[in-house]
Amino acid sequence: MDPAELRKCGKCKRSKPLVSTEFTQTRDGFYKTCLDCITKIQEKKLQNKGDKENHDPHDTDDSIDDLHDLSVLDLSDFQESIISASESEDVISLAARVRVSPPESEKEMRKTADEVAEGIWESMKYRFTYQSSYSHKRFPATRYMYNCAQSKSRQHKPKKGKGLMERDKYQLDTFPCSGWLHITVTLGDSVALVKFKHEDDHVPYWKIDVPQNVQDFIKMNTKLTTSQMWDGILEIVPNPKFSRKAIAHLVSEQTSEKWKRHSDEMESARLLLKDKKHQEGLYQVTPIPLDDVEGFTALAFSLPEVLLRWGERVREISLDSAWNTNKSNFEVFALLGELYGSGCPLGYLLIKSDENAVEGGKERFITQFLRHFKTIGDLQPIATLTDKDFSEINAFRSVFPDAKHQLCFWHCLRAIKTRLAILRRRPKDYDVLEAIKEFPYISRSFVPIGQSKETNPDTYVAPKATPRVTVRFNGELQNQPPKPSAHPPRLILRLNGRVRTIVALPKSFQTSPIDDPVEEDGNSSDVDVETDDTNDLRNQVDQLFDKDDREEEDGPDWMFEKGELTSKDPAYVFCPAPHRKQLLRLFTKHFCQHPIFLERDGQWDASRIWEQAVFEMYDFCFRRGLREVWGYMWTSWYSRKIWSLWARSTSPYLTRLRTTMNVENFWRQLKHDYLHHVSRPRLDQLVWILVNRVTPSYISRSENLNDEFRIGRSKKLTTYQVAFKKSWKELQQRSISDKGYQTDVPNWNCTCGQQKYHAQHLCKHLVHAVGTPHPDFWREVYRRRVAPIYRHSALVASSADQDSTSHISGDDGSITDGDDHVWTGGNRESLGQGGWRDILADAATLSHSVDACTTRKRDRSDEAPDKDDSLVKKPRNGPSLSIIDLSRDSDLDINSPGSLNDHSSSPGFEEIEPPQQLDSPLLEKFNLSSTESSPSVDYGSGDEAEIDEYEAKLMRAAQDLEDAATIIRSQIPLRNHIWMKSVAESRMTKDVQKFITDIKQLERGRNIKTTWGRGGGKGERQRVSNTMGFNARSGS
Repeated sequence: MDPAELRKCGKCKRSKPLVSTEFTQTRDGFYKTCLDCITKIQEKKLQNKGDKENHDPHDTDDSIDDLHDLSVLDLSDFQESIISASESEDVISLAARVRVSPPESEKEMRKTADEVAEGIWESMKYRFTYQSSYSHKRFPATRYMYNCAQSKSRQHKPKKGKGLMERDKYQLDTFPCSGWLHITVTLGDSVALVKFKHEDDHVPYWKIDVPQNVQDFIKMNTKLTTSQMWDGILEIVPNPKFSRKAIAHLVSEQTSEKWKRHSDEMESARLLLKDKKHQEGLYQVTPIPLDDVEGFTALAFSLPEVLLRWGERVREISLDSAWNTNKSNFEVFALLGELYGSGCPLGYLLIKSDENAVEGGKERFITQFLRHFKTIGDLQPIATLTDKDFSEINAFRSVFPDAKHQLCFWHCLRAIKTRLAILRRRPKDYDVLEAIKEFPYISRSFVPIGQSKETNPDTYVAPKATPRVTVRFNGELQNQPPKPSAHPPRLILRLNGRVRTIVALPKSFQTSPIDDPVEEDGNSSDVDVETDDTNDLRNQVDQLFDKDDREEEDGPDWMFEKGELTSKDPAYVFCPAPHRKQLLRLFTKHFCQHPIFLERDGQWDASRIWEQAVFEMYDFCFRRGLREVWGYMWTSWYSRKIWSLWARSTSPYLTRLRTTMNVENFWRQLKHDYLHHVSRPRLDQLVWILVNRVTPSYISRSENLNDEFRIGRSKKLTTYQVAFKKSWKELQQRSISDKGYQTDVPNWNCTCGQQKYHAQHLCKHLVHAVGTPHPDFWREVYRRRVAPIYRHSALVASSADQDSTSHISGDDGSITDGDDHVWTGGNRESLGQGGWRDILADAATLSHSVDACTTRKRDRSDEAPDKDDSLVKKPRNGPSLSIIDLSRDSDLDINSPGSLNDHSSSPGFEEIEPPQQLDSPLLEKFNLSSTESSPSVDYGSGDEAEIDEYEAKLMRAAQDLEDAATIIRSQIPLRNHIWMKSVAESRMTKDVQKFITDIKQLERGRNIKTTWGRGGGKGERQRVSNTMGFNARSGS
């Protein structure tokens, strides 16, 4: 044979005749692979699939010519034939020619095939997902191949790797059904060839897609919350197969036009803030410029109008962060200011770092963020609160060096509780020489085992908890740091492991029974000490300990400070369990102590509180053999440097906040109310939610704190006042004994020692001494930060020997600690005969005066830094009130003696008259006009500028109503039931109908009131609002 008539097979490498019996012939020639090899390849594929025995060679031949004899069926008839076949047989295999709309393009061909597959899903409840397609070469037809979505052989293999989270939902159930669907569609032809096979009667694939009518409902009601949206959907689809999460996803897509400004979420967030900066409305935002730091991405913004309105009242600010609020893993910080026990957001900071992040970058961002509020917002806090994150601590101390930095009590307590329960970690190096330098009585040998230089150190640890007893002789505390004594000890006794030194008693010592009870951890055997008070911080500590007292062998390295290493001794225990609860209670006592509160033997200054606290903690650890614990407590909590961070006694002010729970509540509300159905939103969506959803609700609540809010009407108590009243009522019901505690109502102090633990700093002895105050007291009481903690005309002891002249009236406020509250609504007689107008005007002027005085003070300080310019506010018809100038240095030396009630050492006071003309450089910094943030109060009728503004608003409203009427008329002929019902029953329609009805009745001469209705219902008040001041139209 001629070699030209031979061809070598590309697979088996054999030379065979170039004929159609050996090679497959095409329009362009012959295949390179012989027919024998092709057959072997196909058989091998079928064998791998397990379908070789049942394989029908005609199954893959979708030539329409071969099935030309089949009759053409409509899609509905084809669906019925499938249903009847599925009811009689488990294995379904059929072919049919189905009538379809002739496709005019390749895109329409695919759409036609999808419609046929959708019809099979509706009839059989089996879903077939698109797999691939094949275009025929001899004629313009394409075969679209689908597979059963529940076929076991077609499932994707799960990803393998470490750290994969276990999911709550299981994977879709699959079956060996070998289901497939081939649909061949020809261009311009109205007939499609459908071949179908399914070998198992398994559970259907339920359709969970959101139907079109529900999607239309979502588009029309985008302003509804997800919960309201879901309630409306249940009326349309009572038993939906789709989930609530799917609805939230669709809502997010519908509302994305509100917050999505760019495909890049960071750029989109910046554009959002830029738009909001120039937006008119309740408030604006100001982006905060931040430096570029390697490995970090950051975004920050403040709320300038909140700062203008409340910045001068904020004296305590807290900062905390939250995770899992966005899918890009930005850490979100919120800065909140304290307003009479409530929190108000001032600004937000969002930070993200990567593996290239430089050290100190986070602290740098926080510092720039805080400096904005000091320089632009003019914040002058006396206290700042964070958890024990040193990047936050260092930033606060750098920006606000004069403010007392306070660690959150609960963060401190949790940190100690967690550390004590980790058994195998040693403390970091304990500097015993530093401790001895401060307190010589500390033993040089009482150090952690790993640092001990003794050959056989005493490693005894008390196996059980032993009471910590406080003893007083003749009213004098005996458990004190050792002092040099002229009387050498005569005898040493050891009672229950406790050493007692007996000395000669002074002649003045009383041998009569001592009234002072023996204390244990600050408690007393006296019935006056309550053990079930929910407002007692010690009880809350006990609940925290009892709720979770687990212990761990070890923990991850990030939990520990540098130098805290794992012990190799299997018998090593950091702190035995019986002593942990007592340690937490002792720490709680030291946290709560403050020079304001009286102790049994008088008033302690800050220096004595620290010295006594160190002695008590050291004594507790020493007598129980807790070497490791003492090393940890001194190094991490009781050394001079760390003590000033968490002990409240290191500030002359008793801060209202002792935790960052206001920020924690902020995050809880954000996640529960606004992110509950938004699964890890984009960064720009989170920013939009913070700006347009979360912040407005806080601003609305903070407006209730204004004295002029609802002036003349009943006003609900603040959150703090509600808790104060409840605690007062509870303590009033408790019984007291005849113990001789000294109660000082004018200075609001008692020697029982319970005040410092109480949430509102009350005790039942003071409450019983006052009795039931006037109802006005509850809405006028505010907690001060200096002694006396409470000062009000109602706080007068019921006994005759108390002098009530030392109390001030409630209208005089409580301005002694930098808070600028002035109670303007206390005198009800001043609300009549136009006095209420003056109160509102004075309140507005007072707010502006603080801004002007602050600006003038800052300007003058540049020229004459030695001059003392304190701020003062003068209430109407009352004595001038002064607030402390926080710009002066007021660092507290905890070694300096002296009472903090001695005002001779306090910052200076100076009265400044309110300026006649108000300058507002603070407004210029925020690019705001004075009318935008604090409009002037004018009750006349000649304000043309205001009338022009209302005229423009009403013209826009009239045009909107005309456009709405046009839209409604165009939709009525379409008779869309869902839309017509929604609009016809909407609040908008009812309000418009009510407005027109009221005006027509007025014009017809019906008897309608034209002044504000009092005591009427909602409809009456709305009618008065619609008609008051209306001028009847001519000819009506």
